[in-house]
Order: sequence, then structure tokens, then C-alpha cells
Amino acid sequence: MKKTFVLLLMLALFIPSQAFAASVSTSEIHKLYFKDYNVQVKKVKAAQKVYKHPVCVNVTSLTNQYKQLSTEYSSLKKTKASKEALTQAKMSLDKAKKSLSEAKKTCSKQTSDMKKRSNVMLKKLNKYKSDSIQEIKSYMQGKSKMSSEEFSKYISGMNTYINTSIEEILVFLGAPAAG
Repeated sequence: MKKTFVLLLMLALFIPSQAFAASVSTSEIHKLYFKDYNVQVKKVKAAQKVYKHPVCVNVTSLTNQYKQLSTEYSSLKKTKASKEALTQAKMSLDKAKKSLSEAKKTCSKQTSDMKKRSNVMLKKLNKYKSDSIQEIKSYMQGKSKMSSEEFSKYISGMNTYINTSIEEILVFLGAPAAG
């Protein structure tokens, strides 16, 4: 009995008390403090999928113009119009096709750039979230020097930062802000 007591006393002296602190998993922290985070990220991803840069509005009008000129050119060919009229129509059609191609290229590039920029913003937010999870873990395991009041302020500030960042990304993509 004495040996057991001495052994327990030695363990208590040599093993820090933090080793006995409650272990908290990342998933538990996620459930407690980041409930809506995945839903908000899904809203951003959905906004990215439907995002079209404002320059893309021209693509629709140029497509309609190209279809109209193509129809006119086809009807001129069917009616066996003069060579001059066919050449004129073909030049107009080629010019419209070139403009449409350039507009599509610009639209695609601008849209892709905006999506990449919003992904960079999300990546920074995910990094912040990971750092916050580590901070929360430290606090819950007794490794942090924060008081409970400081921890509450930290959590409040963290939630505000995350919500504001998500709203900024959604506004950046032209989507309604998360509610």
C-alpha cells in the first residue's frame, strides 16, 4: 500500500497537471464554435459557381447578333444573292464571330480571376479558423493564460471576424450576404 501511494505521489510530481486536463477533439470544438461555418462556405462556393463577371453581359448581346447575322448569311446563300452581298454578309459574320470570341475569352478570364481571388480569401479564412481551433484547444486544456472573460471576448471577436469575412467574400462575388 505504501509503495502504491509513493508511486502515485511521484507520478503527481513528475507529470504536469496539464497531462490530466480534459482532452478536447477538433471535431468537438468545430461543433461548439463553428456550427454555421460549413454552411457559410457552401454559400460562397454556390456564389462562385453562378458568378459571371459584369463584362459577360456583352456575350449575350454578341451571341444574339452573331445568330442574326448567321441567319441572314444563310438566307442570302439560299436565295443565291449577288457575290458582293454574300461577301459583305460574310465579312459582317466573321467580324461578329471574332468579337464574340474575344468577349467570351475576356468573360472567362475575368470570371476565373474573381473565383481565384475569392478562393484565396477563403483559404486565409480557413487558416484563421485553424489557428482559432488551436487557441481554443489550448484554453480548454488549461495551456492558455487567458481568463474566462478574455476567452469569451476572443470567441466573440472570432465569430465576428468569420461572419464579416464571409459577407465580404459574398459581396465581392455579387451575391447576397449571409444572413
